[in-house]
Amino acid sequence: MTTVRGTTTVTDRAIARIAAHATGGSAAMATVERGGVLAWVAVAMPYPVPIGPAADRMRQEIATRVRQMTGLPVHQVDIEVTELEPDR
Repeated sequence: MTTVRGTTTVTDRAIARIAAHATGGSAAMATVERGGVLAWVAVAMPYPVPIGPAADRMRQEIATRVRQMTGLPVHQVDIEVTELEPDR
């Protein structure tokens, strides 16, 4: 049996899409530096909601999804709350 080995490359754009999709973010950027992911996601949050704890949950969800889908460690996830949407 012959095993073929090669390289798999996950682009920054693909990682950014994973991060945005994980939280429903409207915009995201990501890069791989020093073997790990640095990500930034812009999100709208419902109002009223405790922003700090909600951002922490989003950060964890993004890190988990990126690790699961890419196999890369996540060094940092920055969340930018761009809007507070009234709860209807």
